[in-house]
Amino acid sequence: MAHLTLIIASLLGLFGTASLALCQQRHWKSVMHADLSSASKSLIRNSGLVFLLLSLVVCIQRDGAGFAALLWALIFAVASLITALVLSYQPRTLRFLASAYSALSGSSQNSR
Repeated sequence: MAHLTLIIASLLGLFGTASLALCQQRHWKSVMHADLSSASKSLIRNSGLVFLLLSLVVCIQRDGAGFAALLWALIFAVASLITALVLSYQPRTLRFLASAYSALSGSSQNSR
């Protein structure tokens, strides 16, 4: 069970950092080949922050506040590195997340 919560916290951290990266116009454009609307931008940014906060909550629930702060900082750093590498070498990998945000915001953006 402890390993499962660590995996969940890591995935939430990864989704959070990827969302924060996708709320930037140039990263969104490299993934979706379309412009990012301001409504979508705020949705993506806020959901990224919620993912990161949920990741912290899972860490605190798993290990207590003392070790959770260290664990969450490590998860955040590794997730940021993975997001940066994915955006540098294979940005279309994040298309599933960007498509979900497009569907949630109801935007009709053209994608190639």
